Amino acid sequence: MFIDYRIGPGQRWQYLVMLLSLFCSTLFCSTSIKAAEQPNIIIIFIDDMGYGDVGFNGATGPKTPNLDQMAVEGTRFSDFYVGCAVCSGSRTALLTGTHYQRLSMNPVLFPNSNQGLHPEEVTIADMLKTVGYTTACIGKWHLGHLPPCLPTYQGFDSYYGVPYSNDMWIDPANELSEDVQIRNGLTLDEVRAGHKKRNWVPLMRDEQVIEYPADQTTLTKRYTEEAVRFITGHTDGPFFLYLPHTMVHLPLAVSEAFAGKTDKLIWDAIQEVDWSVGQIVKAVRDAGLDEKTLIVFTSDNGAAVGSSLPLRSRKASVYDGGIREPTLMRWPGKIPAGRTCTEVAATIDLLPTLAKLTGAELPDRRIDGKDIWPLMTGAEDARSPHEYYVLMHGEGAVRAGKWKFYPWSEATGKDRGAKLPDQEPTTFPVQLYDTVTDIGERTNVAQQHPELVEKLKAAYEHHVADIKATRRPTATLVRPAGAISPARPAKPKTTILFDGLNLNSWTMDDAEGWVIENDMVLACRMKEVERNGVTRTTGRGYIWSKQQYQDFELSLEYKLSQSANSGVFFRTDSTNPVQGGFEIQLMDDDGIRSTREIETKKLNGALYDALAPSSRPGHPVGQWNTLTVTCRGPIVRVAINGTEVIHTDLDQWTTAGKNPDGSVNKFKTALKDLPRQGHIGLQNHGHHVWFRDISIRKLD
Repeated sequence: MFIDYRIGPGQRWQYLVMLLSLFCSTLFCSTSIKAAEQPNIIIIFIDDMGYGDVGFNGATGPKTPNLDQMAVEGTRFSDFYVGCAVCSGSRTALLTGTHYQRLSMNPVLFPNSNQGLHPEEVTIADMLKTVGYTTACIGKWHLGHLPPCLPTYQGFDSYYGVPYSNDMWIDPANELSEDVQIRNGLTLDEVRAGHKKRNWVPLMRDEQVIEYPADQTTLTKRYTEEAVRFITGHTDGPFFLYLPHTMVHLPLAVSEAFAGKTDKLIWDAIQEVDWSVGQIVKAVRDAGLDEKTLIVFTSDNGAAVGSSLPLRSRKASVYDGGIREPTLMRWPGKIPAGRTCTEVAATIDLLPTLAKLTGAELPDRRIDGKDIWPLMTGAEDARSPHEYYVLMHGEGAVRAGKWKFYPWSEATGKDRGAKLPDQEPTTFPVQLYDTVTDIGERTNVAQQHPELVEKLKAAYEHHVADIKATRRPTATLVRPAGAISPARPAKPKTTILFDGLNLNSWTMDDAEGWVIENDMVLACRMKEVERNGVTRTTGRGYIWSKQQYQDFELSLEYKLSQSANSGVFFRTDSTNPVQGGFEIQLMDDDGIRSTREIETKKLNGALYDALAPSSRPGHPVGQWNTLTVTCRGPIVRVAINGTEVIHTDLDQWTTAGKNPDGSVNKFKTALKDLPRQGHIGLQNHGHHVWFRDISIRKLD
């Protein structure tokens, strides 16, 4: 600023006031323009989706047309990394722009963990709130499930989702809403008394549980609907939507619209996630926000069930298959369409980049991310801001340009992907790969580049020393006084009925019809059967446990070939296990078979079908499914892939007239008159069917 000191003192003061007014006016105008240009921001964070699970990276199994179109309309990042190969560490890195070890975060938090992300750490949501953004988190949080670590303590105006991974359990300390929906035959009193079960997780809104256990088949659909409502309800001001999906983490589940769409449940789940992305983009476009909205799509780590190909290894590994993720960024008019960025970038870079785009100040504390806006816009000669991208996760890794370095031996490393199935590991003490010519990290070239190895080893050691010297604390979760313990659900006392090795605990009517292979028991005997003048080839046979049971929970996994009319029978007569009881049939047929349509005189009880894919979601043919049958007194509950499909009172099934479903009961004995104790059996009345991991536990 130039001030003419030749003017008088009074005039000089007036001149200063004028300049100050002009400066403030200019600043105000600049701020107003910046506010008007602030983009809406959507980050879609998939759970356990691998590099090779999407069409734009070459997937041929699942179809991902919406993601592929997003790649056409935006930029694909081929070398984009997360900060951890598992859940909580990865989410910490994304939201804070900081390596999770610097914040003392555990790689994975559980419902019995007593720590979470410290509320004094600045998340993307915290930062954007300071410049006028409305913020929402919809989906899986996994950074602390109690105050002061829930999303509403971390910069988010609202939260809707599951507080951690869907294979966990409820912490009884979580507050229940007044209108909480209790499912799967539980009572509110049971939940308040501390009910816990693996794979049964709560659905929360803000800080209260609104549904338990969450209906996982509808999570992707409901997250999407909630996200669309948020977008359409905030068209007048900048918003930040963080959408971390629960899928495609195990246990997999899909809505009815996507069940059985492919040959694999994982592909069904991927296709539903792809549908969700399409709905989000459509909502943005329909709201007239297309050119005002940045959408980022990526995953928290490599595939657990799907594919990380052509990369090496999978989830939990620091090989690229565990931490290099399928990534797209879309912002019409700002981010080039149809382009691929091959420079190294990472989720830790999102926070500082968004600070630049929105005019927000960076946190007043050490972060690790860098501004990657030049990479996003395709600026000429733009290069990765990371000379070394270093991870301490697992046994550690360094990415530098095209090189990937591991300060440990391939032969002795504990990484789950340390050994390739078709070649012997090298015994050299460290590993070095050229990720351009060797994307699968198969050829260790460390011996050929000793100077580079020393340089990368020094970078790793410097990073480790720096992290250890600058750690910041996590927060301690606040549990209500007297809250029931969040400990893991006690493993039930189970009896293994089939351990994958032998059938010594079973009796069978056709020894040649049941084969043990690859830890499975296969019903494979095919016979020619004549019925009503028609001869057909079918499988047929029974096996049953030698011991009798009453009040039990049976668990197993099964896989069906086409048209497999097979299943489980139980509560059977002690003298003839294939008579006097009832079945659960695992059917591939379209439609529903009622009791009166079953041509058999052996069974003296009601017959239920676990319905076909067209009638009941979560029962795909050609892949493994879980079956849980719980019998307590006259009450029978059946769940397939974690979703309850049958809940009935056997005492209501009688010979007098019709059954509760309206079907005619032709059986001669009412179920309430049958013995409550009997055998567990498997049957095959169709084509091939496979069973494995068969166990039973007695209920108290």
